[in-house]
Amino acid sequence: MPSRAPWEVLRLLNRAHPIGNPALATPVSTLLSGSLQQLLEHVDIAAMSTQHGDQLGPADQEMLFQILQASIDGLEMASWWMRYTRLSIPWLDIKMAATASTLNLTISIAPELSDELPARVKNDLHQYMLGYINARLLRGMIDLGLVDSQLTSLNTLRQTLTLTLPSSDQRPSTIPSIKARRQCLQRLSNQPASNDDAGVQVWQWLQREPDAPGVDACAKALQISSRTLNRKLANLGTRYQSLQELHRSSLALQGIEQADLPLRLLAQQLGYDNPANFGRACRRWFGQSPRALRRALQSGPQYELHR
Repeated sequence: MPSRAPWEVLRLLNRAHPIGNPALATPVSTLLSGSLQQLLEHVDIAAMSTQHGDQLGPADQEMLFQILQASIDGLEMASWWMRYTRLSIPWLDIKMAATASTLNLTISIAPELSDELPARVKNDLHQYMLGYINARLLRGMIDLGLVDSQLTSLNTLRQTLTLTLPSSDQRPSTIPSIKARRQCLQRLSNQPASNDDAGVQVWQWLQREPDAPGVDACAKALQISSRTLNRKLANLGTRYQSLQELHRSSLALQGIEQADLPLRLLAQQLGYDNPANFGRACRRWFGQSPRALRRALQSGPQYELHR
């Protein structure tokens, strides 16, 4: 098998077939399509795609580290990594379905990826992308400790991955984990296909809504039904309520850090008509009452390191 850099196929593809804008195609594109065809014809596609997908770069490793900090359980880890993979590769869609112990990922590749390529090259390219995505997803799951590398074969070309998740207790939410979730969402929003992630769209909308409205208001703003929005979020392994909670807990933390902001007023700003309900929410998010948390935060920055 010829030695190739991991992104050689994608580099050729990007230049040979400008994504989402056929008007950018040039005579050079035709020549590069030929190079792509030659590359795919003279390699073991399964082996090459697996090799490429199994090589994660520094940005990927940093994302995995943030996922470990942000996640409360294995299912949330899998969801973050699936979404990051989905958005970092054009023409890709992955749907997620999960139970308490089983994760099913369904991979589909957009037809426009290879519409203008010869039939044989189109088939080879789809096989390459499928193998690459399989290997990339599994490598991340292995690094997160969700999959045993000794029991997993990466040399596969599958459209559906079924994984058994290890049983584990949910970790409590903490200040560092809340900040890590925000960082994960920011990384998702910086990916090429971020507009295709309903979770990113909801999060960006919530940033403009200080009182964190319900799902019906969000769906109306995004011009879809609440049922459709909930279905899209479920396919990503998340829920509107989780994003709403993250937004509220982030705003609560910012408000609690402002020593001159009365806690009763902060509760009202966040949509709690009863301060006791706000107190219960803070205990769920941070493990203590708003007043106790404010005292702890004012005592010095070492609090966050030991929480």
